[in-house]
Amino acid sequence: VVSTQSTGYQRVVSEVDRTIAQGFRQFATRALGTLPSPLIFGWVIDSYCLVWRKAGDGSRGNCWIYDIDKLVFWFCMIQIFFRLVSCFFYFVCWWVYPVTKLMTDVLEYPLNEKAAMENGFNGDGLNGKEPESEG
Repeated sequence: VVSTQSTGYQRVVSEVDRTIAQGFRQFATRALGTLPSPLIFGWVIDSYCLVWRKAGDGSRGNCWIYDIDKLVFWFCMIQIFFRLVSCFFYFVCWWVYPVTKLMTDVLEYPLNEKAAMENGFNGDGLNGKEPESEG
């Protein structure tokens, strides 16, 4: 299955640069997706701890009790925020990406009824032919 992201960057990048673009996209996805996530969510988890265990040397240990309501709320808010940022960047890419001749041909094809009729397509999927009867 090809994702929308894969299709999108392959259409924007010239053919000779597609391999390096795919490598850069994979690097950026892994770097921005796997490095900050544990840090951000770990910070949120630690922020809403109510009772910390004391280690033997007096330092802070693990959390015993969390403020669950706030923790769940902020987990959802962080996810919604990043989804909105992602949607924003998709919109920016859509807005900036130039319309090519191939795209206009594809967009005009279903609207061009005259050409469809000339090629024998009458809208019922039979191309002007009657269905064969069984019997």
